Amino acid sequence: MLDINVCEKLLIQFSQFKSTGRKPTWMEICSFPQQRFEEICSRILKFFLNPDNPHGLKDLFIRSLEQCLSEKCMADVVRGLEKPIQKEYVVTRGQNGTYHLFSLPEFESFIKKVDSHSDKKQAFFLKRALDPYLINCFMNKDQQFFDVDESICVQCEVVTEAQNRIDLLVSSNSWVVCIENKIFANVQNPLYDYENYVEKVFGKSIPEDKRFFVILSLKGQEEKAEKWIYIYYHDLFKRIRENLGNYVDCADKDYLAFLMSWIKTMEYKVNNMEDYPMGDFSEDEYKFFSNEENAKEIEKLINRKQKFDSLHQEKFIGIRDSVKSKLESSFNASINAWYWQDVLAIDFKDKTDTPFIDIHAKNGKCYIEFATRAWLKYMDSHEVSMNYYSEKFGRKRDPHERIVLETCEIQEDVIANLAHDWIKKILDFEL
Repeated sequence: MLDINVCEKLLIQFSQFKSTGRKPTWMEICSFPQQRFEEICSRILKFFLNPDNPHGLKDLFIRSLEQCLSEKCMADVVRGLEKPIQKEYVVTRGQNGTYHLFSLPEFESFIKKVDSHSDKKQAFFLKRALDPYLINCFMNKDQQFFDVDESICVQCEVVTEAQNRIDLLVSSNSWVVCIENKIFANVQNPLYDYENYVEKVFGKSIPEDKRFFVILSLKGQEEKAEKWIYIYYHDLFKRIRENLGNYVDCADKDYLAFLMSWIKTMEYKVNNMEDYPMGDFSEDEYKFFSNEENAKEIEKLINRKQKFDSLHQEKFIGIRDSVKSKLESSFNASINAWYWQDVLAIDFKDKTDTPFIDIHAKNGKCYIEFATRAWLKYMDSHEVSMNYYSEKFGRKRDPHERIVLETCEIQEDVIANLAHDWIKKILDFEL
């Protein structure tokens, strides 16, 4: 049996916890399935990577991906140098995001030139030196991997001759990027088959140094793959945020809002997030649910609550037929009473806005609730109707867009009488 005092103390303790303030994203609200999450993200990337799509962000994603690629390429170059040689080089990053690699003598000459620069803000950016062991740049100062003035094709789930699927293939007349999208799993895909496909399709038209192979990963250990470059989502998103200011004025506001929501969703997926290391649980909540004794009592409480709900649900179902019969006989053909799951639903005939009543059991009580059909083509009519009835009934609409008319004990006569009175009022109303 439950110790009621212990349960009450737990509930009081739980009620005092403060929210983390973390809001669920649209993708979380829609409960996007984890088993298809990679495919969904690939389709989102396909949309935003194409500059011609109606998001209005133009080449934001292509340029941000290019910067991530150039950083990785340069890091590989520097790793290939001996450490004493590495120390002889300095990297700076310009205001426009372009990286420059200097030998020490070149850098000293460069600093002298910058010191005389009339634009102090530009001088600040040019003088920033990065740790040569964290080099994020590419060798040629003005090199760009992608010509975005060309027509760009973005494909998802490209099937190879071996019937394997490339997650994303981004290409133009002069360059191609093959992307393996990895959200949760490690790379176990036949990367050599993807390479062969790109070689066969693009080998004659695109030179090897313009064929890029990317593993886009949410997190995880980088595995050795000779031609493949690892790029992490958080690096790509960092670049997108940095570059967004140049595109935001032209962006479609709806797609921009979705983009930011998707980025938040992806960031929440990373377990070691700095902002929310325990998801949307506060530290106190996390400790509360991690406590073994608390967990045992909570499990008992949940089981008893489920039995409590089942008991009253059975009681309501037992009298539902009688309530339905009484209401139908009272109003003859004016209403249509029927069952939907564990609910007694009542439709009103000869009403253009099709109002209805739901009678159901919850938390040991019977609820009589009112609403109108919210068909998309009649949304304006639905809104007018609900506001009208809410005012007439003197009841506010609840979060589920219904109006709770009455809450009563689960007793046949009580439910039938209250429902009868409300049905009569509704039939008498004129919209």
